[in-house]
Amino acid sequence: MNRGRIDITRLNCVTKTVVWTSCNGLMLESDFFENRGDLYVTNPATNQHFALPRFPCEEGFRCCACMSYAEASKQYKVSAILTVGVDKSWRELRIKDTYGPYHTTTTRGFIHWQQNYPIGTHVLSLNVETETFRETRITTDGGRRLEKESDKYYASTGDALTIFVARSEFSWEVMRMESETGELRKVVKIDMEARLSKIEDFLPKPVGYVYQGGPRVGPVGWINYPEVLVLWVYSYGVCIYYNVRTQEISYFTLEYPYRYHRFLFHINSLVWLDGCSAAS
Repeated sequence: MNRGRIDITRLNCVTKTVVWTSCNGLMLESDFFENRGDLYVTNPATNQHFALPRFPCEEGFRCCACMSYAEASKQYKVSAILTVGVDKSWRELRIKDTYGPYHTTTTRGFIHWQQNYPIGTHVLSLNVETETFRETRITTDGGRRLEKESDKYYASTGDALTIFVARSEFSWEVMRMESETGELRKVVKIDMEARLSKIEDFLPKPVGYVYQGGPRVGPVGWINYPEVLVLWVYSYGVCIYYNVRTQEISYFTLEYPYRYHRFLFHINSLVWLDGCSAAS
């Protein structure tokens, strides 16, 4: 955000095949297709790459690797169902089978797993400082149990998790989950139904399958929470940014118009990675 406008920054950094997560400006990456057990921590601001111990099980690496920062001990911890120990080896952390390994979101000091569709009524949170788990039932405003068939989206604010429960194709009930306590509270209801015609005005030619009944959108993250919500228009290679307070709407076109994208909460950082050199 810059005086109410959105600035887009292109990072001048060579990344690996897959960027799994971002934490305090550092990114966790892997060579997913060539060396599936190799994980790297990258700082795109300094163009440094730091190789982690090789993941011991390639088959198990289909899970989503995550990274978060434990402030008290000043340690970055990487979790991929297994977690790195102090002896540069991996040790196991077990989670329930009902939680989808690809459905993960990180907040300050926590990693959150969401249950696989169509169950989707709980979030499992790992405190990376204490390495303890907490399971939180997701309820709607007023404590009503969340229906299993509801479409849900998760996004990080940096220090907390926000959960979007779809009420229609263009409206959501937004809840905030406090990482430390698991407390849920409704923060806002977003209704963009009246803005549908404006959205359709700037849509380019679709890439691949288009849903019947018109374009479909989904929240992907916040800019300057809770001011601006970014949403992705499926199959069009376009992102919308929506000012929750003023209801202003604009968009930008993604450079690579693929049907699927992965969106991560990211801040720039000049954290130095000890023990590695700048990439050539």
